[in-house]
Amino acid sequence: MALDLDRGRFRGALMGIAAADSEADGRWGADTSLALCMAESVIACRGVDLRDLMDRYLRWYRRGYWSSRGYCFGIDEGQKEALERFERTGEIEALPSLQWLVAPVVLRYAADRDAALVGVAALGASPDIAKEFWKRLTVAEPFDAGITFVEAIAGQGASAGQMAGVSLGIRAIPPEWRERCYRAAEIIGIADRIYDLVRAT
Repeated sequence: MALDLDRGRFRGALMGIAAADSEADGRWGADTSLALCMAESVIACRGVDLRDLMDRYLRWYRRGYWSSRGYCFGIDEGQKEALERFERTGEIEALPSLQWLVAPVVLRYAADRDAALVGVAALGASPDIAKEFWKRLTVAEPFDAGITFVEAIAGQGASAGQMAGVSLGIRAIPPEWRERCYRAAEIIGIADRIYDLVRAT
C-alpha cells in the first residue's frame, strides 16, 4: 500500500462521530447507531452491500441494534418510511438525512479514492464530503492542527465529529469524553477491524 495510514485516525473518525453525538451521560443518538451499522456492514461484506446495510438499519429500527438505549430513537419520518418500505417490498434505497455519513465507507476504501467515491455514491451520500474526508485521512499533517477537537466540532454533532476525528485522531478527543462514551471499546474495535481490512487488501 502506497499510503501510510494512521490507525489513530480510523479510531478518531468513528469515536469522533460517537463523541460529538453523545449526551452528557455518554449515550449517543441515531446518527452513531447508523454509522456503526454501516461500519459493521462494510467489514462483514468487505465493502458496500446495500441489502446487508438495509437489513442492519432495519434491525436498528425494529430491535434497537446498535442503539445506546436498547431501542430505536431519533429516527426521522423519511428514514422510517424507507425502512418500512424495504421491510414490505425489499426495495433498497438511500436513507434520507444521511448524506453526511461517509466515514465507514471511505475508511474501508482508504487506499483507493475512486472506489471510495463509488461506494459513497451507492449510498446516496455526498461526494464532496467524501473527498474532503479522504483528503483529511490521507494527508501527513492534520488539517485542524492547532485547534482542539471540541473547537473543531463546535457543537455541530456527528457530521463534524467524523471530520475532526479523522483529522486529529483519537488522542485529540478529550479523555473524559472517550471514557464516558457508551461501548467505546467496541467502537474502537470496529475501527481497528476496518483498518486491518484495508491493510490486508
